[in-house]
Amino acid sequence: MKILLVDDESIALQTMENIIRQSDFKSHTILTASNAADAWTIIQTENPDILFSDIQMPCENGISLLQKISESQLKLLVIFVSGYSEFSYAQAALKYDAFDYLLKPLNSEVFLSCLKKAINAIQEQENMEKQKKILSKFFKENQSLLKKQFIETLLINPVTSFSPEQLRQCLSLGLNPDLFYLIGVKCNTTNRMNILQNQEYYISYSLSKKINKDYEGIASCYIGNIVYILMPITSADPIAEAKSLAHSLVCYTREKLFSSITIGISELGNSIQQFPKLNKQIQYCFSYKASDIVSLERV
Repeated sequence: MKILLVDDESIALQTMENIIRQSDFKSHTILTASNAADAWTIIQTENPDILFSDIQMPCENGISLLQKISESQLKLLVIFVSGYSEFSYAQAALKYDAFDYLLKPLNSEVFLSCLKKAINAIQEQENMEKQKKILSKFFKENQSLLKKQFIETLLINPVTSFSPEQLRQCLSLGLNPDLFYLIGVKCNTTNRMNILQNQEYYISYSLSKKINKDYEGIASCYIGNIVYILMPITSADPIAEAKSLAHSLVCYTREKLFSSITIGISELGNSIQQFPKLNKQIQYCFSYKASDIVSLERV
């Protein structure tokens, strides 16, 4: 960890450096500057983690340096060390998020206690950022699975209203489109190569896996031999958009899975809490056998 010490008084600067070098923190890198201009150059080139700075210095004071750091959104903890105890300086320090404020003459115990607190704060922040990265990576890698499980739960256990936790989960997964179709794909047992027992379940698994992998923004799950698809509306012609997807799934199933499917398309929905109603419409569509694709617009 890098610690930058700034003071125009050489004795004060040497005192801070000696306190650190004679402490348990002596292994940290210590940088020094005698004015705010040199300190700013070091900040930009060395990226220190902690700054101990005097306030009253020639040309540019410590508050001005802190303002630059704040406006540049640098991750640097700033601690002021000053012989001036006027409240106005403390106010300015707080305005630009100074970490702490120490008064001269320095007490080594107080100084080291403040340094330890700053180091702990940085380490805690680093640990939090690591956790966020791990969770973000996990969420990204498993988002399609989490969406699948959420939709599956709603279909198996329909609810008329969401709990706060379900609403939060729904929003975090991006399952809140303004308009969408719920599409049901029923995988049939009749096929040209009936080589697997319960082949319709293999077809539904394969279709759901392909949809979640190849169609960005579309979520799906399978329950038994039915694949359910939540398809957000992204065009001015939603019916054509839904039928285009349905047609591509029919072709894929015939050509790659050597089977057939029946597809039902619900009316437009605007809340996934409408799933029970929309699912009933899909089951109604399945009762028609006129073609591979039956939507409410046709029946």
